[in-house]
Amino acid sequence: MSEIKDGGAAFPIIEQFGTEQVCTHHGMSLRDWYAGQAICGILAGVIGNPGIHMDTNRDVKTAFEIADAMIEARGEGG
Repeated sequence: MSEIKDGGAAFPIIEQFGTEQVCTHHGMSLRDWYAGQAICGILAGVIGNPGIHMDTNRDVKTAFEIADAMIEARGEGG
């Protein structure tokens, strides 16, 4: 099984210690951030629209597929 590329930290905190910069908090991965943004868009189209029904498993899977595609495109220069 291949390793999932998560894009690294979405909101790292870099602190200066003398001449060295150290990441002291990695936060969520960029993949999780992208998936969270994608699910917001998906839910915006579902909530309040009686003709569209939410399928949690499908919608979450779709959000991560979108996130993975965004990370891949980002790695190729956008």
